[in-house]
Amino acid sequence: MTKYIKHYYVDGADLTTFLTDTNIGSDGKTHPRIDGLDVKFWFVDNNGIDYCLSVVPDSTTITQVTGLEEMAYDDWANEVETHFNNRKTDVSNDAVLLEQLNMTSEEVMALALNKDSVESMLSSFPGLNPAPVNP
Repeated sequence: MTKYIKHYYVDGADLTTFLTDTNIGSDGKTHPRIDGLDVKFWFVDNNGIDYCLSVVPDSTTITQVTGLEEMAYDDWANEVETHFNNRKTDVSNDAVLLEQLNMTSEEVMALALNKDSVESMLSSFPGLNPAPVNP
């Protein structure tokens, strides 16, 4: 089994202070030291603060504090879906991205997030990002 967590970065100086109101600590930032942490998504909250949605083994103990919470799979997946839908809206309103993707706004908005598994959610996002262009 797997646990689904939402976490902010921690201050690089003490590794325990979660950065929930700033994007940089006194000595930078890093991921928290959590056994088996496997970051799947990097997002920005409504206040412009970076955070992650990650998975850990079921055997990992999660002590919830401000900046670290264990989530039910459905809640975790719904948070991913919210970001996916926001990205679709951004892309559908960007003529340059639409041209790079060779898609219409309607085609972008019709894309769906497959919430069957973490892997299926991860594979849904590349369709919203054009391939890099080498000069």
